[in-house]
Amino acid sequence: MAELQDFLSNPPKFMRNNHVRYCGAYPPHPGVSCSFVLLRVGNGAARKKRVFLGMELGKADAGVFEIRIAVGGNISSAAQNLGNFNAIWSGYEAKAAVRCVLTDQGDNIMLTPELTGCTVVCAPRPNGGAAFSHYNLRDPADDNRTMNAAGVLAQAATDYAGDEYGVLPKEAYYAKAPGADSRPRATVVGWRTGGEWTFWTQYVEEKNGVFQIRDVQRLRPGTRFG
Repeated sequence: MAELQDFLSNPPKFMRNNHVRYCGAYPPHPGVSCSFVLLRVGNGAARKKRVFLGMELGKADAGVFEIRIAVGGNISSAAQNLGNFNAIWSGYEAKAAVRCVLTDQGDNIMLTPELTGCTVVCAPRPNGGAAFSHYNLRDPADDNRTMNAAGVLAQAATDYAGDEYGVLPKEAYYAKAPGADSRPRATVVGWRTGGEWTFWTQYVEEKNGVFQIRDVQRLRPGTRFG
């Protein structure tokens, strides 16, 4: 399908025009290649910013897509299956930090769960590889809350000592959806292009059942949001 090829050939461009989120079951281990499917779903709505010469012109319709692992029982019959593709899974563990090692060989796409309170850290390597972490670390004072920016930045400084790395804490995507009735979300996709890994964030605001694409930005080494 054309949409699948568009996503695989240029994820950030695709995410600027379409809402994309990871849903459903997770693969069991970090750093492994798995088969996923791209689904067009019809049970949601999405909007994107229209910008011309730096001015926001309002909203336009956007496509609504899900990524799921290609296993039986995980794919809704109401969704349009656009095809399978292989990608590397970053790994995820509740109340923990999981690290994935990416190489300069194999799959060109890396996936991680949708962010609703977690933090991610990326560290591209000069040899074409990269390291990537998904933090679901907890606030020491409240186990029901994820760790704030100060805590995850301190953890990243320990985990990635001596590396050039970028950090995306929850405060960075919460700032894109500041309304009291908004639910901030973010989708992060790794993309190996031109011999290096790059990492792209789609910032999304969910409001009244509508997903609004607020921005798509590259997470670069040296970036310290929050």
